[in-house]
Amino acid sequence: MRKPFQPLGELGLVTVALLAAFVGIASASTTADVAITVRLAAAPPENRPPVALTTGPYSAGVGQNVLLCGSPSFDPDPGDFIASWEWDLDDDGVFESSGVTVNVAFNSVGTYIVRLRVSDSHGACDVVATTVSVVDLYAVEYRYTSVRPIDRYVVEYGLSAKFSNRSSGPVLNVRVTLSGAPPAYSIVAGSAFLGDIPAGEDRWSPEGQVVIRQDRRIPVVPGDQFMWTVEYDDADGVHHVVTEVTQTR
Repeated sequence: MRKPFQPLGELGLVTVALLAAFVGIASASTTADVAITVRLAAAPPENRPPVALTTGPYSAGVGQNVLLCGSPSFDPDPGDFIASWEWDLDDDGVFESSGVTVNVAFNSVGTYIVRLRVSDSHGACDVVATTVSVVDLYAVEYRYTSVRPIDRYVVEYGLSAKFSNRSSGPVLNVRVTLSGAPPAYSIVAGSAFLGDIPAGEDRWSPEGQVVIRQDRRIPVVPGDQFMWTVEYDDADGVHHVVTEVTQTR
């Protein structure tokens, strides 16, 4: 028995229309190629924020300039770039200085927090904090521990230096390196290990570890000083390097 006719309904009509379109394309392909191009609009990738990095932590003497540097900062998105570097030098939430590098100095002993904020070309930003440890450590006195003539004009001396720790806490595993001398002197051996120096105490460098030569043909100018690099650990085990340490006046 033949089934009575039933309406196709909306889904059936759509199916018939698609079949008709396919048949039409198939018939047309017998005489000509049919090209169908589909273009999909891809959403642009989401902007990722930059990454703020510094070369810290930093160490310095009282009143000594410290160069803060944010050059390790980067933007992870290809083709994007960091548009600005801003610094909060006193940890008050205000970024008062700008630039990839800035100088800062502190006039009292302590550990100071500074922050760097970097922004990319789309306005996204990132903030990182680092520290500046300020120590009051100086060479306060020198003495010769040996004398050896090299020729008529040049004399070699063993040099011992007394370093004073005027900070509020101990400096541990102290090593000093003679990094600069007046024009009349040259450095033969310049490194000495002093060990630990408690707060408020002094320590002489061991004899024979620092050796210099003086050319007596070159005048010694009043005010000329030896320059030291001092490395030490603090009570938390953080290693510090302080350059341009001189004798207190």
